[in-house]
Amino acid sequence: MGVMGILVALILPALAPIAGYFLGRLTKEELKPGKKYFVSMQHVLFVAISAVFLYSYKWELYIVVFGLLAVFVYMTFKQARNVYIAEALFGIAFALAVRTSFLFLLSALIFIYGLPTGSLFAMRRKGLWKSIIAGAVFAAAAYAVGFFL
Repeated sequence: MGVMGILVALILPALAPIAGYFLGRLTKEELKPGKKYFVSMQHVLFVAISAVFLYSYKWELYIVVFGLLAVFVYMTFKQARNVYIAEALFGIAFALAVRTSFLFLLSALIFIYGLPTGSLFAMRRKGLWKSIIAGAVFAAAAYAVGFFL
């Protein structure tokens, strides 16, 4: 896989929260009724991204169980859930998945995760900056981990 392919796979998920923000701004009347669906979509995609990442390495059973347990704990405690933490985790998963055949699937799932995230930011003050920061956190985590590998 070439550098351009990896670069495109990195840039698209980083721009997804910004695209979601602009989609949310275009459809303001749909944001309040859709908020619960956006949050549910984030949860389902978080679990799907975690499952694809854990499956991509075909790790031992105890590592997969520990990973799924960590995902369960993260999803259970509401105060522990943070979009920026999730984006950083996705950046780390992206950097580790560069050498697997699941990179583009993971990239697509992270892109889809960014759309409702940006739409939820559109409901807040200074939502555009929060969307930009979320994309930057993903890209910075992916670059930092990829740099040290």
